[in-house]
Amino acid sequence: MSKIYLALEHAQRYNLPTSDIVKLDPPNRDTGLESTEKFNRSRLVSERELLSLSKAVTQYLNESKQSTVLFVGPYGGEGCSTLVREFILNEIRRTNSSILLVNVDSTEFSQRDSYDLSSSSKSLDDIQNLTNISQAINKTSEPKLSVAFFNKAVRDDSVITNKLNSLFAIAKQSHDLIVVDLPPALVQEDAIYSFANKNGFIIVVEAEKTQYDEIDLMRSMIEGGGGIVLGVILNKTNEYLPKFIQKILS
Repeated sequence: MSKIYLALEHAQRYNLPTSDIVKLDPPNRDTGLESTEKFNRSRLVSERELLSLSKAVTQYLNESKQSTVLFVGPYGGEGCSTLVREFILNEIRRTNSSILLVNVDSTEFSQRDSYDLSSSSKSLDDIQNLTNISQAINKTSEPKLSVAFFNKAVRDDSVITNKLNSLFAIAKQSHDLIVVDLPPALVQEDAIYSFANKNGFIIVVEAEKTQYDEIDLMRSMIEGGGGIVLGVILNKTNEYLPKFIQKILS
């Protein structure tokens, strides 16, 4: 049996809502998106797929009265950060929302290159006094998008937690949505526990590669910290999906 079918069964068995499971096509190999490309390059996933993801996030935000959603993969290389960029740009086009991206995955790509930030932009590591935390909210060439980021690997300590709490408190006053791109959950486990409490998570996994027990472990980590798993994204799928499966995913 196809691993994609098994993944769907697995998600249903563990009460991951099927309406929130989004199948993403593999990237267009001709575009060759690299880690240093600007955030306004052509999209790599379809409007339908992004709309399915957007519906899951919107439903959660409306019901929970929260303004933050987190994206996380197991080990890295699943396409999590690329998906985050696509999702954010789609949300801006679709809803004209003001969005803050908080990128905690310092090893994934250069923030200044990927989001066209100026050389004078400040990272959260640069902020020593919490009263100046707003200085870490950096404008981009997209008027509705701001970015805050760490340059160093995040660890679960009081300094980082205090910085993020202060950042979120300020950002909620001026942004409609806060999107957090986390480090791989099974590489930097401390980071996921720092964010889990009362927050909604989208787990990004790579079809044909991520193991079911790894999804289970990530789900346990999130829920053990008080978080909510909104759904699972099967990224980099290469198999044909019959219409009845596509209907489930749409």
